[in-house]
Amino acid sequence: MEDKHNMKFYLINPKSRTIDTYIVQDENWDYKMIYKILDIEDSTFEWVSLDNQGNGMYIDGEGMLKNAFAGPDDSQTMWYFKIYTSFDYEHTIAGPALVCGTDDEGDTTSTTLSQTLLESIVSWVDDGQYFTPEPPEIYALDENNNIIRRV
Repeated sequence: MEDKHNMKFYLINPKSRTIDTYIVQDENWDYKMIYKILDIEDSTFEWVSLDNQGNGMYIDGEGMLKNAFAGPDDSQTMWYFKIYTSFDYEHTIAGPALVCGTDDEGDTTSTTLSQTLLESIVSWVDDGQYFTPEPPEIYALDENNNIIRRV
């Protein structure tokens, strides 16, 4: 049983092709941790909804505009993954994503998704594969750090 004072997140990393678990103490959570975990100091993050239960993921808002990661030989390589949502939609994401949940007020909470489920809905895009992604269902944070629909 999960401790009520801890929040559980998952980091999807397309470069290493891993899904790692993060446990953060509730009282230590700050939205600035999203920047650190996603390693996006000079960018913004966006919210992509995964289901109607409050689960989603924070992603680099400029992930498709810049190089998500440098390649092994410092070449400019983009690292992508695809994720299938309960909305019967496939998102293609550049760079890492932090999977978490939200409550009715838009505050970040533990995800209710399991790692096994995530592993079944995430697929890795092979390096060099080109595609034109459809725009994902993206949300943003307002001045009070509440999740809102992006216009």
